[in-house]
Amino acid sequence: AWKNDYGCHHSKFFIKGEEDSLKVVIHTANIIPCDLRNKTQGMWVQDFPVKTPGQGSCDFEDALVKYVETLQAHKGGATRSWDASHGSAFRDGDRLTLAAALRRFDFSGARGKLVASAPGYHYGPDLRAFGMNRVATLLA
Repeated sequence: AWKNDYGCHHSKFFIKGEEDSLKVVIHTANIIPCDLRNKTQGMWVQDFPVKTPGQGSCDFEDALVKYVETLQAHKGGATRSWDASHGSAFRDGDRLTLAAALRRFDFSGARGKLVASAPGYHYGPDLRAFGMNRVATLLA
């Protein structure tokens, strides 16, 4: 069977750790001069605080972590670790997977639902995790 290891997927998001929060930026722009100068772009930005002890996860968090883990499973070179040298969510010197670092923040106040488009073929429990199938699940 034909296997597409690379595809044409490219993420359009940033995450930035702050002292006591995580900033998530999801945008439409290709970060190249002609797109930034000549095309209309959109951006969604929200800050998320550090979780309180014992706090569970939420849909936004689970969707973001699943997306990051899916990117890491492919050959796109997605960041695999978080050097947590500062911030109240981490002890000095923590070296975590990116997914584990994201789990330290409270996404329950997200002002939207995350619908990621992820590379690969999705079956079983992942069938409704991404793209149009995720939209259908959220609207059902």
